[in-house]
Amino acid sequence: MLVVLVAVAALGSAAVHRSTGLVRDAIAVQSARRVLAQAIADLDSADPRTAEPPAIVAPVARAVARLDRLPSLNVSLLDPVDIGDASAAIERFESAVARGESPLRLAAMRSAALGRLTRLDSRLDRGGSALIERANRVDAQVLAVLVALVLGAVVWAAWRSHALIAWVTAVSRGLGRVIRRFGDGDLSARAECVVMRRGRPAVFDDSTQASACPMLADRGNRCSAVCVPVTLSGRSVGVVHVTGAPHEPPPAEVVDELLALAGQVGGRVDAIRTLESTIRQARTDVLTGLPNRRAFEQRASDLLGRGTPFVLVVADLDRFKAMNDTYGHEFGDRALQLFAEVVQGNARPQDTVARFGGEEFVFAYPEISIRQSVEVIERLRTRLADAIARAEFPPFTCSFGVCHSSAGDTVDGLVRIADAGLMMAKENGRDRVVIADRDLAAEVFH
Repeated sequence: MLVVLVAVAALGSAAVHRSTGLVRDAIAVQSARRVLAQAIADLDSADPRTAEPPAIVAPVARAVARLDRLPSLNVSLLDPVDIGDASAAIERFESAVARGESPLRLAAMRSAALGRLTRLDSRLDRGGSALIERANRVDAQVLAVLVALVLGAVVWAAWRSHALIAWVTAVSRGLGRVIRRFGDGDLSARAECVVMRRGRPAVFDDSTQASACPMLADRGNRCSAVCVPVTLSGRSVGVVHVTGAPHEPPPAEVVDELLALAGQVGGRVDAIRTLESTIRQARTDVLTGLPNRRAFEQRASDLLGRGTPFVLVVADLDRFKAMNDTYGHEFGDRALQLFAEVVQGNARPQDTVARFGGEEFVFAYPEISIRQSVEVIERLRTRLADAIARAEFPPFTCSFGVCHSSAGDTVDGLVRIADAGLMMAKENGRDRVVIADRDLAAEVFH
């Protein structure tokens, strides 16, 4: 029987190791996407009329090349054609800057380069998602092994103690209960738990004894127990808890197996937390705390896929470079943060507001009309002026381009249409709202 338990534990250990490897590879993919997101932001914020475009091809190529070393990633997702198209589009944009092309022409070429980079980012997103799906399937195997091991440990302990009936009764009362308190948890409960406080496993012969863990008193019935801490980076965050009949605690072999499993569970949870943090960072603009371009495009794509009508708005702070030159980049950063705060405060829970890059922001307002969206923007402009006055900032304004989702069938197409409205707002004097449609976009980006 012990040989079977050891074999099952080895199988569980291998599954956890495989799952953790998949999660780590997914983290590497997200790291590459952060490099790509920075490249997109750099290209989007570059002003070709006043400065040379940033060198972004080499960092992107290096980040993607590192992914070749990930054995679990389907490298065919990284189509060399996509990488080549992105590089060629960026080089064409740089050449157009050197030739001094018109602002509208430069904007169109920059949009093309951004589209290629975004397509490459989408492929990486699919690759990372595939890794997570595989890890989840392995997790199901780990759970099955864990259940088998705990039940096997029960039978083993019962066989060793010749008290099978007592152990089966204990199972019916909650034997094998796993208490998970991942996260900050209840601090008072953490302080009362001897195992979490000491970070070491403990065996209690009888819950009524003075030396027993006070957490066992809540069970109502006398019992013996073994408690094994689950740790993340050396910090106890939970307990694997198994009980038995009074004065018949699980034997040392069971404690050893539970200790090994608790260590593997802690490592798996730590990897998942790291991945979640990495994904969150990859989808969040660091300066403003708003979702970034990639996160917005995903949300807008979901709205299009469900057939939910919405209004898309592109906003751009007026004369932002002049503000930076006059008051310094610290003021420019604070202006972006202030605008983001006002936009968030003016949004409904179902709305999506994001920083698209540089001084440009983008909003998605589901299930409202163009007229209603313009009213929302007018309120936003008023509140922005009030916030600037309260903060005693030098005044600044913002221009807006607006279009309805019915004007296009892709997120890129809708952004392009709204961007045409934004350009017209700039040309007509700034600090205003312009409603755009396909005809206006065709005229602007001819």
